[in-house]
This record gives sequence, C-alpha cells and structure tokens, in this order.
Amino acid sequence: MNKHTPPQHSSFLLPVTRIIVVLLLAIFFSITASVSVSSVESYEPWILIDTKAEQLSIKRKDDTIRLFEDIAIGRGGAAQLRIRDDGKTPLGEFEIAWIAKKSQFHMFFGLNYPNLERVQKAYDSGEIDRVTYYRVRDAIVSGQVPPQNTKLGGYLGIHGLGSKDLKTHRQYNWTLGCVALTNIEIEELALWLKIGTRVVIR
Repeated sequence: MNKHTPPQHSSFLLPVTRIIVVLLLAIFFSITASVSVSSVESYEPWILIDTKAEQLSIKRKDDTIRLFEDIAIGRGGAAQLRIRDDGKTPLGEFEIAWIAKKSQFHMFFGLNYPNLERVQKAYDSGEIDRVTYYRVRDAIVSGQVPPQNTKLGGYLGIHGLGSKDLKTHRQYNWTLGCVALTNIEIEELALWLKIGTRVVIR
C-alpha cells in the first residue's frame, strides 16, 4: 500500500507570511498612533481672546470651558499691524512661548509675537530690513522665541495685575499691548496654560 507523501512547504512561504503579518501590524499601530495623537491634539485646550467684547475664553474644540470677562487689553486698542511702543494688542494666532510664574504682574505668559504673518507683512511693506526679517523668521521656524527688540515690538503676553489698581483695570484698557486679568484670574488660567498652548486674538 502506497503511503501519501506529506506536503512539502515552500522554503520561502513562512518568511513571506511573517513579513506580511509584520507589515500589517506596523500599519495598524501606525494608524492607531496617528488617530490617538490627533484625538489628543483636538482636545487640547486653547485660548480665545475677544478684544471687542473684552473677554478671554478657555476653549476645547468649539466648547467654552471657562469665560473671563472685563479683561484689559492695550491702551492703543487692537490691531493687525502692531509696532513697538504703540500700546496696541496684536491680532492673530500665537502660542505660549515662555512662562514667568513670578513677575511684576504676578504671573506672565509670553506669546511668540511677532509671528510669521506679521514678519512677512512688515518686510513686504518695508517696515523692517532684510537682516531683521531673516533673524526673526529663522528664530520662529526653528521653534525659538522670536527677537523681542525689533521695530515690531515684543514682550507681549497674558498676565495679572501685580500691584496695579483693580479699579483702573475694570474701567480702562491700560496695558502696553498685553492682555491682563486679575491676580486671582491669572492663577486660575495658569492651570490651563503650558508652552505651546494656542492663543487666538481677534
């Protein structure tokens, strides 16, 4: 009686199967990781500052988590094209670039102003020269705090009152371009802020 010959496996079948499995797993984990990162990023809190309503909102996506009213902005109002010492609060999109937990204004959260849009407009209009343009642009592109001592100004952020008068704060826009809250409010806001937090000023 003839016996059946056991089937012979191809010498390369097992390695090929393993490669396919590894590739499928890699694709799966890559998709899972990207979805997880994008989900986390989409739920990161961000700050919306409404200069007309004089309000600051902590947002998650489009939902408002906390609203601070009666904030103070620059004594020169708000503007797209701010220059040094004009007392205006710059409009646009920024990030928290540095944090000073102790300052003359109680706490200070610096913005990465000027941003690329402002620098490009300033260069195109002749407000700044080529050297200044590249110095500021290169700092922004490399993730550093842009130079704060150019014609465009700097040292702008969100801060408290420090020893400033609360009555004045409630009646006037008194800052040199920053956004101010009371000391108690800035302490609460600080719980939501970190380096890289998105800040939209409109």
